Amino acid sequence: MAEAVEAVKRKRYHAAMTMDLAPPLQLAVSIALRRGDRLLLVQRAHEPAKGQWAFAGGRVEPGETLEA
Repeated sequence: MAEAVEAVKRKRYHAAMTMDLAPPLQLAVSIALRRGDRLLLVQRAHEPAKGQWAFAGGRVEPGETLEA
């Protein structure tokens, strides 16, 4: 019985350590706008994808709405 309790304690400790090491989640949005047969694209200005084309979007700052 003591071995089972110790195993549960180890699992909980491992789970707690894993959660502490996980990077915080970052909310982001992207949108595909189409008018007829045309799509709105933006050219990325920053690495790692600088110069590549993508749908408009980005990170959502705390307190910012998804629409903003």
